[in-house]
Amino acid sequence: MKDKITSIIGSSRGNVRRVYNSVDTLRFKPDLQARSEFRAKFGISDNDIVIGFIGRLSWVKGVDIAIEAFNIAKKKCPNIKLLIVGDGSDEKKLKQQARQSLFAADIIFTGFCGEAEKAINAFDIAVVPSRCEAFGIVVLELIACQVPVIGSSADGIKEIITDRIDGIITDGSSKEIASQIQELLS
Repeated sequence: MKDKITSIIGSSRGNVRRVYNSVDTLRFKPDLQARSEFRAKFGISDNDIVIGFIGRLSWVKGVDIAIEAFNIAKKKCPNIKLLIVGDGSDEKKLKQQARQSLFAADIIFTGFCGEAEKAINAFDIAVVPSRCEAFGIVVLELIACQVPVIGSSADGIKEIITDRIDGIITDGSSKEIASQIQELLS
């Protein structure tokens, strides 16, 4: 991001400083009670493996890619469910995509959630398939809750995740995300 800003404003790299966002780790932390309560609210059992997305339901966030990846992974991992937390301009279109899936019954839309930390704790694996991301604070929230993250190679995500250390960076395709879901589950 720093490189893009310096090229736009015509300044030297030394004149621009990067200041990262942070998260409240007293709020975003592993919480087994929140996990159980949130999962129960949506009929998800302890035996189900939840692939989660949290964020704005818009094209730029790649929720359609998450649904495609889930459909691919589900063929080899039958006990997974996809939990989509959020709302946005593409909600109707994404719900239609989910209804057309062979696995529609295992794709759950929660709508907006004012307590993101509870939703995140319900995830076993998170996907962040953004097509573009300035920073991706949700990635920090997921890491703080100790949820494994599979992210796209969008600039803001690559600044947070060191591949195979903090999470997994993919090319952002549904096929690659599905492959990484399957790898993590094996």
